[in-house]
Amino acid sequence: MKRIHWVVAGVAAIGIGTAPAWAILPSTNMKVEKTLLSASPAHPGAPIVYQIVVSNTGALAPTVNMDDDIDPSAVFESLDAPSGWNCSTPPPGQGGTVQCSFLNMSSGASATLTLTVTVPPSQGFLPFVLSNTAAVSSSLPELDASDNSSTAATPVTEPSSVPMSPVALIALAALIGGAGVLLKS
Repeated sequence: MKRIHWVVAGVAAIGIGTAPAWAILPSTNMKVEKTLLSASPAHPGAPIVYQIVVSNTGALAPTVNMDDDIDPSAVFESLDAPSGWNCSTPPPGQGGTVQCSFLNMSSGASATLTLTVTVPPSQGFLPFVLSNTAAVSSSLPELDASDNSSTAATPVTEPSSVPMSPVALIALAALIGGAGVLLKS
């Protein structure tokens, strides 16, 4: 029999086949927020630190997954995750995807993970924008998927001996596409 999923008025249900059998299922409302903790603009060779906050405002989520695709211009350095989170990461100094899971995230719970990456000193084509996205999902139907991913865009420039003024940073951000702002997708 074919399973059909619905979410109606905030309540998820599954219909089995064409029979009018309904099971009311709880729904999660997972959310992820990603912010840059280190200085902006970033420089090759210097750590770039992101905070990733995963939260659940819906029902108990039996399984929560968080994936973070590291921008191809950067490499993984470290991940700090709370107790109970099971994470796999690329080896330090290499690119890839960070994948974490957590079992039984209760309603109203949140967790903060800290991801550190670097742009290798050999990276050319400066300045550019490093775009890093985290996404969250759960094993239950989602009430509002609009906040299930979050992107932090970070300008990367050559280090200078003179600090950039706020006006210069705004001009650089405009020049390279609005970097330094938090984007949600």
